[in-house]
Amino acid sequence: MAKRHGRGPSSEGWGTAFWKTILLLIVVVFGFLLVPNQLLQYLPTHGVEPRTRDVIVAGWALAWFVAASYLFVRIQRRRSA
Repeated sequence: MAKRHGRGPSSEGWGTAFWKTILLLIVVVFGFLLVPNQLLQYLPTHGVEPRTRDVIVAGWALAWFVAASYLFVRIQRRRSA
């Protein structure tokens, strides 16, 4: 069986793959680092209990993980069999 080495309909250039990777990294860093940090700073100052705060931040991390996984799958081209 011969190897195709990027000659099929699902091949893409290095530049496109690089920019998709950069976009995905920016989105993931934003969702997993910046937003939870802001939540941890904002919620205690507005009277939210620590246990509730932890549930909110953990819920955000779970929801963001699902969204980032979906984005990762969507930005990949579909491969034909």
